[in-house]
Amino acid sequence: PNPALPLPTPVAPAATGGAQPPTAYSKDQVDKGWNEFTSPDGIKYYYNAITKVSTYAKPKILAEKEAADAAAASKRNNSTTATAQKRKWKAYEDGTTGKKYYSDGVTTTWEKPPDFMDNEDIINATTAPKKQKEPPKKRKRVEFRDQPIFKNRSEAIAAFKGLLLAKAVPPNIKWNEVVKLCSSDSRWQSCEKFLKLGDRKQAMAEYQTKRANELKNLERQERIRAKEAYGV
Repeated sequence: PNPALPLPTPVAPAATGGAQPPTAYSKDQVDKGWNEFTSPDGIKYYYNAITKVSTYAKPKILAEKEAADAAAASKRNNSTTATAQKRKWKAYEDGTTGKKYYSDGVTTTWEKPPDFMDNEDIINATTAPKKQKEPPKKRKRVEFRDQPIFKNRSEAIAAFKGLLLAKAVPPNIKWNEVVKLCSSDSRWQSCEKFLKLGDRKQAMAEYQTKRANELKNLERQERIRAKEAYGV
């Protein structure tokens, strides 16, 4: 039950809500004094325990608090949705070396991600014994050619960067040299069909920038190890 508080007059709520609080109280004290109640008729009203003012109009401080709470709830929901939509890793194989590399559409790496689930056991269990006895290199090439076309542009760009990494393309090489190095690879041809020339050049520029930074970090780490080991 609501406390026995003075109800505001429905006819003139503005007059009641406009009463000035005593100057003995700070604004913070007055703001904290507001609470919401419901009259016996089911009508909501607001009472300030500090100023003894009651009104049907929702005080500004309560409206602002409700808006802030709603914004915080929306932010939490968006964060949960973003986590649920986290990119999934996919495995690819280098047709030349047979080595696997992994991509989530943004990042490409040779190292197997911890949250990647490998289906190799399932594939081996369902593959005919005759195919299992074929030379591994030949079997892997067939598997690469049988891979489906890219689902979207991001996946094609990730595969293109993975090809550059698999071919050990240096960060300072020019586009014409990359074409000579990679154009005979079936993955290059697949990317060429799916991506425009500008998309492939942009992907190569991003790869070279990232690769240059990686090589610089490796070189710096080697110098640190050499200094620690040999004092040079």
